[in-house]
Amino acid sequence: MDSIEPTWSPLGLSQEAAAQALKQYGLNTPVAERPLAAMSILWTALWNPFNVLLTILAIVNIATKDVATFVVMMAMVVASTGLRYWQEMKSMVQALRLVRSIVTRVRVVRVVNGRPQELEIDQKEVVPGDIIAVASQFLLTPFMSVILM
Repeated sequence: MDSIEPTWSPLGLSQEAAAQALKQYGLNTPVAERPLAAMSILWTALWNPFNVLLTILAIVNIATKDVATFVVMMAMVVASTGLRYWQEMKSMVQALRLVRSIVTRVRVVRVVNGRPQELEIDQKEVVPGDIIAVASQFLLTPFMSVILM
């Protein structure tokens, strides 16, 4: 284990080592809490079946030199894309706010004043090398490595 995380100790990380690891690796943010890119949401809003059908019909109309219908259909595509994008962004912001309002506490073993102690910390402050104290009802998530000794 020392080759994977040099500051690791069977007694737990010291507060200084944990602070250094947090500075080096950053917060332990689950993927579910990371927002989607705005361009990804725009691309999804643009390429839905309704917009594709309207665009094909608009192309047929411009090919037959019916400019007025082409303009109306493209305006519908723009309106549909804008409305869907706005709704998706609004719902994503609300979902992220809800997820971020929930604080998951984790019990880790760290060395405090030369002695190992169980501390309860925010899940985002768990760093590589931390020893996680597991209870019988504890749910392991994919970001954790479990070493049984």
